[in-house]
Amino acid sequence: WPSYDPTLLELDQVLIVVQVNGKKRGEITVPVDASEDEIREKALEEDNVRKFTEGKTIRKAITVQGKLLNLVV
Repeated sequence: WPSYDPTLLELDQVLIVVQVNGKKRGEITVPVDASEDEIREKALEEDNVRKFTEGKTIRKAITVQGKLLNLVV
C-alpha cells in the first residue's frame, strides 16, 4: 500500500474571509500562525475593505481563527 507523509498535508497559509458589518467585503491569504493583529492589518490594506471602513471607527473586530474576520463599524 502506498504511504504518505502527514507533514505534506499541513497548510502553510489559509484563506480568511473579511466581513464589514457582517457582509463579505474581501478575502485575504495569511500564514496559519498569523496573530489577530496581523490579520486585521492585512485586511485593512484591502481596497474594498478600506472603502467601507474609511473615516469610521472600528468598534469591534471578531476573529474566528483560520476562517473569518468581521469588522464592526
